[in-house]
Amino acid sequence: MGIEVPANTTAPVLIKKWKGVRGVVKTVYVDVSAGVGYVAGFFVDYAGIRLPSAIDQDQQYFSGDDSEYQLNVHIPVSEGDVSIYGVNYDSVPHRFWLVMYVEEYGV
Repeated sequence: MGIEVPANTTAPVLIKKWKGVRGVVKTVYVDVSAGVGYVAGFFVDYAGIRLPSAIDQDQQYFSGDDSEYQLNVHIPVSEGDVSIYGVNYDSVPHRFWLVMYVEEYGV
């Protein structure tokens, strides 16, 4: 899915929200466009589980500049709301791409 973080959002703002399934997050892929320059980013709240919990010690958001992340994980999640929050310290909006593979329980 495409995620566009509005300009001048210096505190996390809700970008998208939907109902998630109960299961296991297996893969998270993020594509950060060129030009973002680490001034914008986002995180996912999956029924209370934050992704990324931390890509490294200092990075609490998916961000970068012409960057890609592929996290192969095994994170059990409950059925519930999936929310995407973004921040952007720039005066223009920035776009990201997110793909999450969740293996649903009982399927």
